[in-house]
Amino acid sequence: MSKSSLSVLFAASLLAACTASAQSLTATTSANKPPAPVSVVNPTGLPPWAQDMVLEIYVTIDEQGVPHDISFKGWVPDNLQAQLLPVFAKWRFSPKIENGQPVAGRFLLPIRLITAEAS
Repeated sequence: MSKSSLSVLFAASLLAACTASAQSLTATTSANKPPAPVSVVNPTGLPPWAQDMVLEIYVTIDEQGVPHDISFKGWVPDNLQAQLLPVFAKWRFSPKIENGQPVAGRFLLPIRLITAEAS
């Protein structure tokens, strides 16, 4: 029996969500950029029923690209939240840039959990 782990497929959705959020506040120029993921930790050992689940998380990304105040939009089972929140807290981003300066911002990010075969 092969083991599988759940991996997070989010790059395109995340970039689109960050861009949309940032563009709603300011135009994107060389002096204004949305945050972008630079380091992602994938969750492991999640239940099979979570495969293909799409979650939305609210997250504040500070000036250093560190996520804070992570919460889920809508209902997510407590056991899944307990597994995912510490993992999401380890992610790192390039921060949102406004007028050439890093600034904190609050974003709604879509996350899709997919099965990836462990090697």
